[in-house]
Amino acid sequence: MINRYLLSFSFLTVLSFSCYGQKFVSDSLVVNFGTAGLQKINATIDTVIDQRNLKPNCIAITERKRYFNVPIDYRILTSKPLYAGFTEMFSNKPDSLTYGKYMLEIKEFVINSEPDFFKNKYTCNSIISVYSVKDHKKTYKGALVYETQHAVKKSKKQPQKEYETFIDFWKIGFIADMNAIVRLSTVDSTFSLPNLIKQSDFRKNMILSSDIALGLDSWLIDGEIMFSRPEPGPQFFRRGNTLRYRHEKRYESLEFSIANKQYNYRLNPKFLFLFKSNLFWGLNCWNNNEFSKHGLQDIFLLDFSASQHILYNPFYKRSIIFGLGIMEDVTYIYSEETKFKPYLVLQIGIKL
Repeated sequence: MINRYLLSFSFLTVLSFSCYGQKFVSDSLVVNFGTAGLQKINATIDTVIDQRNLKPNCIAITERKRYFNVPIDYRILTSKPLYAGFTEMFSNKPDSLTYGKYMLEIKEFVINSEPDFFKNKYTCNSIISVYSVKDHKKTYKGALVYETQHAVKKSKKQPQKEYETFIDFWKIGFIADMNAIVRLSTVDSTFSLPNLIKQSDFRKNMILSSDIALGLDSWLIDGEIMFSRPEPGPQFFRRGNTLRYRHEKRYESLEFSIANKQYNYRLNPKFLFLFKSNLFWGLNCWNNNEFSKHGLQDIFLLDFSASQHILYNPFYKRSIIFGLGIMEDVTYIYSEETKFKPYLVLQIGIKL
């Protein structure tokens, strides 16, 4: 009887450990915040404040499988707190004393990685608020918003080198932007950096939109939801979730997006160009006179579409979104020929 209880207890312990292992087990990799040999920002720093809801030296959290396929948190930690790494980018002796001091607030700084053939693709999402400090008074200059992407050669023996190489790539862009802010501020010039946002509040926009696509003998309706970070510059990428209804002469289908990728290029503060690619998996409902002609395998549909739009989408404002575009669509059903169809698209939505 005792052995039975011990066996049951052991089984439940292993089961709970497998399900919730990430709460009890974690692993970490310690990296340097890049290298110290880069050019420094030509100004001194007054204060760096880390406002993230993370530990001061944590820059990434991923998940790995360990111990009989138990999921664990894998944390990437810097050898020093993140604010110390930012402080070291500033010069102790700038070329001109008129450059004064600056204060930074780290609103966001997180690194994500994903495999990309023989390299790992890294992305740093970061928001850094910049203040100039003079006579103990601070003046808000704006916030630098980044979605920095860079592919780094894989290194199984020294994985920390991948992160350090990518951090150096990110630092080069940040140092160049800060030096531009410092240089142009000293001569009281107006300046514009593509990823500098003057607003002081940062929020994600929820975008709800619908695409109505009209073809020669069919029509489609796409419903999409997307959560979007502040735009980091004139070019940026997004991903959404889409549900598609298709109406053909011989069948109807309900399709679910497998992959939704969107490339955005801002034309001006009110309009942008959008290139969207979608891969769908769907279920077909054949008409009564077609049902007997098709087997079980013809219930399923695979669909790929690419579309190009010109949209009214004001920069960093809640608003109605609308525009026109064209779509190229390819569908595959097992017993049917692969079909290509063009569509004219009307898109309308709202950005909250």
